[in-house]
Amino acid sequence: MARAFSPFACPVCRHPLSWSGRCLTCFGAVVTTDRDTWTIPGDRYELEDGHWRLEEKGPRPVCTREQNQQAIAIVGAVYRGELPAEDAEMLLGLVLPA
Repeated sequence: MARAFSPFACPVCRHPLSWSGRCLTCFGAVVTTDRDTWTIPGDRYELEDGHWRLEEKGPRPVCTREQNQQAIAIVGAVYRGELPAEDAEMLLGLVLPA
């Protein structure tokens, strides 16, 4: 079974990072209540054939509140059957940062 957290530590608070590179303790920010300063401080890994493979180098910015709300609206439209999944993938690629 895969480990829930990677062996890497957050450079801000030193808690373990998730395999997606996120710090679920401080959100990669010194002031955790200021969402505008949140980052994804670590690298993103994906499990492939039983091995963790580097997918994207960090640090990376998180999406803004507006991007998050737009993405939730798109996912909701797919859930309600108002939008095909293929169109939603294209729209999410335009809304969310790469």
